Amino acid sequence: MPSVSGRRGPPPPSSRTRSAGATSSRSTPAPSTPAGARGLLASSPFTVGGHRWRVQYYPNGDGADSKGWVSVFLFLDEDVAEPVTVRFRLTLVTEMFLLAISL
Repeated sequence: MPSVSGRRGPPPPSSRTRSAGATSSRSTPAPSTPAGARGLLASSPFTVGGHRWRVQYYPNGDGADSKGWVSVFLFLDEDVAEPVTVRFRLTLVTEMFLLAISL
């Protein structure tokens, strides 16, 4: 989507889910200022593979030992009878350069 300056802006927020190995892709813009005392950014609950999840992101770590580092946590946001196995990939995208970094 071109902007007034003619440069292309960031892609709009998106979500993609696939069952049978349940894959989901979500894109959520981060607020310009972190919320909470420790800079916690938390997602709304979302469903992938029939389970409800949420993500917590601390841009400057979640404690004294991780200060200066990024901390990211994926939480299963429901009670389950059996263990759930998940493979989680996080991609951070900067708006300035539209550069994707996968962790």
